[in-house]
Amino acid sequence: MTDKQSVFLLCCKIDKRKNTSYLSNNCKYDVFYNYVKILNLMTLLFRALFALYNIKL
Repeated sequence: MTDKQSVFLLCCKIDKRKNTSYLSNNCKYDVFYNYVKILNLMTLLFRALFALYNIKL
C-alpha cells in the first residue's frame, strides 16, 4: 500500500467518525487540500531560510 492510499484510508476513517453522508466525494479532495497546504508551508519555510542565508552572506 502506498502513502497516498494510507492517507486516503485514514481520511475516510476520520470522516466515518463524523457520520457524514458525502464521504466518497470529499475524501479525495480533503487529502489533496491537506497535501497542498503542506507544500505551501514547506515552500514558505524554504524561502525564509534562503532569504536568511542570503542576508548573512
